[in-house]
Amino acid sequence: VWVQNYDRRSLFFPAFQTVYDDDSSILNSFFNMAVAVELEKIADRAWRDLTGIDGLTPEQFIARSNRLITEAVAGRFDGRVVIEVETILTAADTQRGYSWSCNIIMYGNNMMTVGSFTIVARRREDLAQ
Repeated sequence: VWVQNYDRRSLFFPAFQTVYDDDSSILNSFFNMAVAVELEKIADRAWRDLTGIDGLTPEQFIARSNRLITEAVAGRFDGRVVIEVETILTAADTQRGYSWSCNIIMYGNNMMTVGSFTIVARRREDLAQ
């Protein structure tokens, strides 16, 4: 992240980029990265709320996990991302009987950082009437 001259009196930040090395990833944007960090914190809070529960069926547990996370992200992030929550019991989770898995899927836009501009000069009489 660096500052450039906007004009003779003011400066601007061209983009708030992260150190993520894939420029085509949405995680190259600082704001998307901050959302991903908050999603990690939400996942941790959900784990704290769910760990030790033994009075629910697997279906009820999955529904509670999905609800906790969905409620935690509702109305957040200024509409920048769409969040889907998918709690599952993998075959390994089912065999163990004490673990679960959850995918928190974040859909966001890629940040535009490079512009190409071309000036095309034509005769005025070429302008369509």
